[in-house]
Amino acid sequence: MAPSLERKPLGFWRRFREVVLLFCFELSLIALVMALMYVLERFSVLPVADNSLGSLAEPLGSITLLFVGVIIFPLFEELLFRGYLTFPRYFGGCRLKRGFGVVFYLSSAFFAAAHLCNFSSLNPFYSIPVVIAPQFILGTFTGYIRIVFGLHWSYLFHSMHNLVFLSAYMFFGE
Repeated sequence: MAPSLERKPLGFWRRFREVVLLFCFELSLIALVMALMYVLERFSVLPVADNSLGSLAEPLGSITLLFVGVIIFPLFEELLFRGYLTFPRYFGGCRLKRGFGVVFYLSSAFFAAAHLCNFSSLNPFYSIPVVIAPQFILGTFTGYIRIVFGLHWSYLFHSMHNLVFLSAYMFFGE
């Protein structure tokens, strides 16, 4: 079920608290998906997906990668994939009562599909939905936050997500 287009009249700290709780829930869901991916890879049901982040980290450097991944990319991705969800004048506006759920979940699916370039090899083809499931989860959460709390909150959520996962990648490797 897609979120309602009605905004909650909440104060700053209440919104902050709700976004942080949603962030913890999102991280828990992604941890479960990643555990499932690990098990599937371990039993050779799913081939190991080669993350191409390492090839990006070398020329940029760790600090630049962190800056770009936490500040720049989330801004562009939020504007591109979720900015139109409540802008009635732009991109045809999606303030629709009917059909909004389709638009909402398609925006998450397109967001996830855009992250296929993060992987250098995805064979066989059936592994794609499992590999991009974490991005679909992130897209769904940020879409909900975009609609209920506003674009700046979804940007903050997306930035926190990238900070956690990029930091983990930089400290622990693949």
